[in-house]
Amino acid sequence: MDTTLAKDSRGAGHATLAAGLFEPVRWVLPNGLKVLVAEDRSAPVVAVQVWVATGSADELPHESGLAHLHEHMLFKGTARRGLGEIAREIEGAGGDINAYTSKDSTVYHVVIASRFVDTALDVLADAIFSSSFDATELARELEVVHEEYRRGEDMPDRKIYELLFEHAYVRHPYRLSTIGDPAVFTRLTRDDVQAFFHKWYVPRNLTLVVTGDVDAEALRPRIDELFGRAADVPIPERPRVPEPRPAGLRVHVARGPYKKTLLYMGFPAPAIREADVAPVDVLAAVLGDGDSSRLWRDVKERAELVHSIFTYAMTPRDRGLFVVGLELDPANLEDAIHATFEQLHEVRRAPIPHAELVKALGVIESDFVYEKESAQGAARALGFYESLADDWRFEARYLESLRAVKSTEVLEVAQRYLTVDQLTAVLLLPDDERPELDDAALARLLGGAESAFERADASTVTREQDFVVERFSNGMELLIRQRPGVEVVSLSAVFLGGVRVEPKGKAGISSFVGSTLTRGTQTLDAEDIARAVDEMAGGLDGFSGRNSFGARAHFLSKHFEQALDLMAEVLMHPTFPEDEVEKERVDILHDIEAREDDLARIAFEVMQAELYGDHPAANPTMGTLESVSTITADDLRAFHAEHARPSNLVLAVVGNVDPERVRNAVHARLATWSTEPHRAPAVAEVPALTEVKRAFRPAEDKQQSHIVLAFPGVRLDHPDRFALEVMSTVLSGQGGRLFLELRDKQSLAYTVFSFTRDGLEPGYVGAYIATSPEKAVQGMDGLARELRAVAENGITDDELEWAKRNLVGCFEISLQSSAGQAEAFSLYEAYGLGYREYLAYPERVLEVTGADVARVARGYLDPGKMVLAVVGPEDVSSTFRW
Repeated sequence: MDTTLAKDSRGAGHATLAAGLFEPVRWVLPNGLKVLVAEDRSAPVVAVQVWVATGSADELPHESGLAHLHEHMLFKGTARRGLGEIAREIEGAGGDINAYTSKDSTVYHVVIASRFVDTALDVLADAIFSSSFDATELARELEVVHEEYRRGEDMPDRKIYELLFEHAYVRHPYRLSTIGDPAVFTRLTRDDVQAFFHKWYVPRNLTLVVTGDVDAEALRPRIDELFGRAADVPIPERPRVPEPRPAGLRVHVARGPYKKTLLYMGFPAPAIREADVAPVDVLAAVLGDGDSSRLWRDVKERAELVHSIFTYAMTPRDRGLFVVGLELDPANLEDAIHATFEQLHEVRRAPIPHAELVKALGVIESDFVYEKESAQGAARALGFYESLADDWRFEARYLESLRAVKSTEVLEVAQRYLTVDQLTAVLLLPDDERPELDDAALARLLGGAESAFERADASTVTREQDFVVERFSNGMELLIRQRPGVEVVSLSAVFLGGVRVEPKGKAGISSFVGSTLTRGTQTLDAEDIARAVDEMAGGLDGFSGRNSFGARAHFLSKHFEQALDLMAEVLMHPTFPEDEVEKERVDILHDIEAREDDLARIAFEVMQAELYGDHPAANPTMGTLESVSTITADDLRAFHAEHARPSNLVLAVVGNVDPERVRNAVHARLATWSTEPHRAPAVAEVPALTEVKRAFRPAEDKQQSHIVLAFPGVRLDHPDRFALEVMSTVLSGQGGRLFLELRDKQSLAYTVFSFTRDGLEPGYVGAYIATSPEKAVQGMDGLARELRAVAENGITDDELEWAKRNLVGCFEISLQSSAGQAEAFSLYEAYGLGYREYLAYPERVLEVTGADVARVARGYLDPGKMVLAVVGPEDVSSTFRW
């Protein structure tokens, strides 16, 4: 069996298609199964393949290895064919049958003499739809798979791929092994296998591809007969969590009983349907595809630092990986890294020469031609594009875009993707080699190699419409938007951090740091900073939230450079003076005590504690009386030193300023800041909510009960976010269902609303009401009734359009403020979404359909997975029924 990590991807980025020789005949059976038949009479051979658009990335945790296991089990017998008869029948006709599993697909393929095409079709249809999954054979095959796993553990080339994917992806299931986790797959049962089979092996998830010496129309009735028998069953939603943009260098050093030393480096790459695919493929060809590529020529042939070196871009269904692989002697590691980074720097510094572009285009396009020589190659490409890109014609569009690639586009994608702050590097060493090398040492080597070439005068600059985006050599990102008109300028500096990275027992430390950033630096005390800000009639303050912290400033444009001086000083050199820390502690403790009067806030904190458990996301932003009382000035300095680094910084400047003036000013003040890379701390996954949780916080002598009904939500980068916002808007506001039903019609409350919150960790959705204690049960039931109505019946067309107009209108109103834009752009960049995504918000909202809202309402408003929090005189939570 051919099980790969990325079988869907060839060296230059993705599978190749027989480009235009024989356009396939395509039809869809009544049960949804797609068929492609391409005629090629050049040889009496036919390839028959069945593509299942399900791979290891579609497995749930308890299903680990099931996609690959099916690849084995489907050849183990059916109702009509016993053990071994499937392969024997194909091989008896001189053919070959096999299968492979990837992250995105499972493929069953036969190549056979064309006179036996009916045999191939009959055998594959029988295997796909009628496998017996014999329990005895399953037990045997699980042992076979376990042996396959053990074999992979002994193969360093395979082992390092597994490690690279494991560390390059932190959320997306591409991080998981295609073979699976032996702790899971060795315990799989026949029921598990059949459940997975019935879920994914449905006609709408299948594509049949036939290429070679066949007549499509003559073959059609037989295909319809064999593959049209299965019932039409809906395809389930894929359990894939989007992968955020990497937020810092990731490294891992591993050892084993190997002879080879391997260093594999992975940068982000686009998904197959993204616009950057063609220029990224060209970049991979320029760097490491062929003996005249830059890395092979300079690092291997001229410097003789490696035994081999290559690059390729894996561009699968979801976000991919740009891989640079080295095999080398351990003693050459430092020099090899330096030489490799020299070439990576060069492609980010200047456009490639035209002759080199032409050569790379020829290398890539020739692969498409060579693939035409075999029926199985053409079939594999047709299946790949139809299955993963949803259209076999995608190849023609890809080739068209490839031929149009310009050197400047290659430069832009190199600058966008090949940066050390987005790099994952894995080093695999023999057990007895270089014992001093650990994760920290490898990080220093990579960071040092990057800084050796990335000087401030060679930073990357992108200009798009009225935006200028620059990434400095120290990893800091600068985003500038010029806004002619009012003579004001706003600055927003964002570091990833916030509540989510707070150490255990130090809840509130991020907020404490934010509130004391401006209370003293190496050259200015708190009064100096306050006086300078007032003299310029501006504003400068620190901030902190659940996902980030930093500083914001708003000044008249004429004071920009003086304002930047202050901003740079508080970002780089805060001292957190003891006396100022103690003053601020008194204020924070007072605010924490005072929030006991804000019962709505308390209700949400109670809900979050139940939803998130021991995860940092459960912590109040300000912390607790106990935690804030123990935080010291040294703690604040250590937190700042760990997270306030340039490679973790996005600075947005928006206003009536000259972009070049801004660039020069920021260079002068921040470009030489420490180049030591930020290493983002590991943040645990939010525990899954699997039950209904009820929580009560007594508030005696209060006039209202505060009720929060919440369900697990999504991360900021999840596409369902927009449909959830539309759903929440339909429920909220003075024109929303909750207001109309529970306030206007039933007079149950003054305040009632729905909510959705997202962040770098999964957020929550739900509804809140504040009502008198005697109406608490009625109000609580009312919330549930309105949520249930949306989940069961969806929303009307009028509600949909009203909600979308509301969201888009509010968004566009928010664009009036330079401060609001600067904050939004910096946060979106820091969170890995990019400022373009912020500007695309109206488009994303307007794309939402009523069906989308119905789907997310059914999916997220799950009565078996929710939290009910009640704060008030009486505990009414026990009476709640959905």
